[in-house]
Amino acid sequence: MWQIDKIQPEERQQWLIMRHQLWPDSDFTELQQETEEIIKQPDILPVFVARNSEKELIGFLEAAFRDYVDGCNSTPVPYIEGLYVKPEYRNQGIAKALIQTMENWAKQQGYTEIASDTTLENIISQTLHQQLGFEAVERIIIWRKSI
Repeated sequence: MWQIDKIQPEERQQWLIMRHQLWPDSDFTELQQETEEIIKQPDILPVFVARNSEKELIGFLEAAFRDYVDGCNSTPVPYIEGLYVKPEYRNQGIAKALIQTMENWAKQQGYTEIASDTTLENIISQTLHQQLGFEAVERIIIWRKSI
């Protein structure tokens, strides 16, 4: 069994390891610095975690507030910046519970919508978002050119 709650400062190391698993191409030191900054601002940058029965972190959702989000009618918008569940705990409803917890938290704070994004190739994430009532508002390709 597992439970969802806000992260506690003493859980930062477990969370950092999962952040690196979600974003393996990111510099570990930068992730660590971000982790320290986020943990200091729980009301501005909320993090929700899933814990197993041994109190080990098995998943997380990082949120932030964005002033502008395509397709949204309000500002700021609570935005899902990161969502991760350890592989051995997937397909148990944990990601859904994390998103629903964030959604309930946002409603209690007076917000009327939340937003998220996913890559075009991440079909699993797209399916999850659709199942939870998100609507796709835009699909883009970002271009760059060295000059």
